[in-house]
Amino acid sequence: MCPPLAYRRFRWGMAAIALNFLLPAASYIVDRGTTEAVVDRLNGLLGGGTLPPDGGHLWHMLAVGNVATLGVMCAMLLFDIRRFHPILPALLFLKAFSALYSLGIAIVEGYPVFYAVFLLDGATTLAMAWLTERAIDALNGQPPVSLVAHLVFARPRHILAQVRAGGKLGLATPNLRQIFVGTLYMRHRLLFRPSTIGCSTRPVRRGWRAGLLQWRLVRLPFLLWERAIAPFDLTGLALSPVRLAQHLTGAHHDGVQFAYDLEILALTPGALADLRDTLVHLRDHEPARARWLADLCVFEGYHADLLAGVERALAGEPPGGPEFDANPDITLRGWLAWCARQPPGWSLRRTQAKTAGG
Repeated sequence: MCPPLAYRRFRWGMAAIALNFLLPAASYIVDRGTTEAVVDRLNGLLGGGTLPPDGGHLWHMLAVGNVATLGVMCAMLLFDIRRFHPILPALLFLKAFSALYSLGIAIVEGYPVFYAVFLLDGATTLAMAWLTERAIDALNGQPPVSLVAHLVFARPRHILAQVRAGGKLGLATPNLRQIFVGTLYMRHRLLFRPSTIGCSTRPVRRGWRAGLLQWRLVRLPFLLWERAIAPFDLTGLALSPVRLAQHLTGAHHDGVQFAYDLEILALTPGALADLRDTLVHLRDHEPARARWLADLCVFEGYHADLLAGVERALAGEPPGGPEFDANPDITLRGWLAWCARQPPGWSLRRTQAKTAGG
C-alpha cells in the first residue's frame, strides 16, 4: 500500500532538514574558517560590521556537537518515526533555542545577520514540527491536528480522544479551537475569581504544617513536587489517570468541585475504582502519607468528601449532583457544553469577548 501523502512529504522534508544539519556539521569540523567567512560576508551585506573572533576549540567543539545532534535526531525520525517520535520535543527545543538566542544576539549586539539566522531557524523549527505531526496523524489514520493546536496544548491528540470518549456518553464534543476558548475561560477564573479555587469555608486543619501551607505561595512548590497541579494543562484532559489521581489527592477542591476531574476519570475504565482503592489504602495503611496529603490540602474533611464523591460516581450518580450539570466551574459536562457554544475559529477578538462575558 502506498504511504500517505503526509508521510511521503515528511520523508522528503525531514531528509532535507537532516542534510541541512549533517553536512554543515561535517564542514565545521574540517573547515570552520570558510563558514565563519561566509557569515561575516553576509553580515556585511546586511549592513553590519566585522564579527568578533570565535571562542576557540572549546566553542567550536560544542557547536559541532549541537548541529550534529540535530542531524542525528532528524535521521532517527526518518528511520522510524513511530519509535523515535518522543525525541521530537528535544529536537524542537534545540532549534527553537538557537532561533531565540540568535534573535537576542541581533537585538543586543546589533549584528543583522543573526536576524536572518533567527528567521531560518524559526522556520526550520516549525517545518520539523508540522511535517512530523502531520505524518504521525496520517500513519495512524487520524484527522490532522493543526500546528496551532500543538503550540497551545500539551497533548492535543489525547484531548481529542477524551472528548470523543465523552461524546459516546452524551457529553458535548467541542473542537480544539473551542476547547482553547475554554482554557481562556479557566484563566479568566484564575485571575478574577481566585477565591473559587483552592479555598474553603471549612476550618484549616490543626497543626503547624497545615497552618503554614494555607498560604498559596508556600503551598505552590509542594504542589509542584507532588505533581498535584499541572500548570500547562488547565483542562485536565491531557493528563493520564494516574496524574489526575495525584491532582485529586494532593490539591484541595472545595465542596463538589472535584466532580469535574471525576468525570474525566470516568472516561477511562477502572480509573475511578483505582482512585477509590488509593484513598482507602492511604487511610488504612499509610497514615503518615495520608496526614501529609491532608495537610497539603489544608482544610478539614477533604479526603473523606472525595472518597464519598468517588463512591457516588461509581454508583452511577452525578458526583456533583444534578443541580451542577450545566455549571462550567463544577462539571466537565457543563464546561464542554460551554466550549461547544463558542465560535469554532481561532479569532482572538471574538474569543476575548466571549470569555469576558463568561
